[in-house]
This record gives sequence, C-alpha cells and structure tokens, in this order.
Amino acid sequence: EAGVGGRGVTLLFSGQQMSEKDEALLQVLNDLILSTDLAGIFKPEDLEDIMNGLHPAAKRASVPEDDGALWAYFAERVHRHLHILLCVSPLADAARARARRFPNLESRVHVNVVRMWPEEALASVSHRVLQDVDLGDEETTSAIIKFMPFSFAAVNALSADYATNERRYNYVTPKSFLELVGLYRTMLERCRAEAKVRLVRYSKGLEKLEAAVDQV
Repeated sequence: EAGVGGRGVTLLFSGQQMSEKDEALLQVLNDLILSTDLAGIFKPEDLEDIMNGLHPAAKRASVPEDDGALWAYFAERVHRHLHILLCVSPLADAARARARRFPNLESRVHVNVVRMWPEEALASVSHRVLQDVDLGDEETTSAIIKFMPFSFAAVNALSADYATNERRYNYVTPKSFLELVGLYRTMLERCRAEAKVRLVRYSKGLEKLEAAVDQV
C-alpha cells in the first residue's frame, strides 16, 4: 500500500501488543527507522511482485527501470507514506527495556506526550466509574467525585516540583487516574465487607449477652 500504491498507511502498536509479539517485529521496526534497507523483510517472490507493481508509478516519475533504481524508489515511497505509531506508557518497565534493546524506537522518533485530561473530564470519569456505588447522600457523593481530580492534580503538581528540584520523574498518566478511582472503589468495597462481618459478629455477641441475661 505505502510503497507500491503510494497511499498513506499507519501502523498502530500498543505496549500490550508489542509485549505479545516476537521481538523480531521490534527489530524490524528499529531497522526501518534507521535506514531504507528493506530487502531483508520480503521473500524473493514478494520482491518480484513489488517490482512488477511499481513499474507504472516509476515510469510516471521517470525512474530508470533497473532493479537498483526501482528498489530505491520503493524505499523512498515507503518512508514517505508509512507512519508507525507506538503507544506506550513511560511507567512500564518493558518500555525502558525496549529502549535499551532497540534504541531507534526512542531516539529517532517524534515523541508526542499525551497531556493531562481537564478536570471536567476527570470528574466525568470518576462519576462513570462510581455511579453504581452507594457513596451516601448527594452532597457526600459530589464531594468524593470532585476529590478524585483534585488529588490527581495535586500529585501531578508535586511530580512537577519533584522533577524540577530532584531531576527525577514521577510519571502521572490518565491510566494512573483510572487506577486511582479503581483502587478507591476496591478498597471501599473491601472495607464495607469487613465492616459487615464485624457487625454480624457484634450482633451475634449482643444476642448471646441478652440470652445470658435472661437466663440469670
């Protein structure tokens, strides 16, 4: 598509997909970013099909029809039309390990850092995650939902100060916020379950005491 057809193509890889793939794929991507040598990627029969399909476009571009010129033209079109997007979290240990093994994936690419969600969006996510949880009356529920983005913004501000003062980074991402809300929900459910068990034990204890009083 990119080299023969001359159409824009985007390959999107998430961190999870890259961890599930063989590292040979990452090596290919690493080499693609560094050079235009694509020969090792294709089988001989695929190379023949590529050359045959490239002739019309090469002729219109006045490219000589020898194999070397055609292959250089194909590689140039691939680099012009093929875009590779790697979506990874800086928090992942695997991302740092890949950066060491495949340095071009980090050093020879354009890094676009996803900015923080606005407070309204964070509050909306909090409401969506916690909407089926009993948080008390309306005032208490609103306070809890508003506290989630407030605490997240506070951690983000402290992380910025930490980076300025200590030259070290504590990455705070939207995924961190989802984990924060999920952790609150999990801990709330756990504490309520533990409180329910204690309440049952307390009630049974009172019943036994009342029964003992009646017998005395």
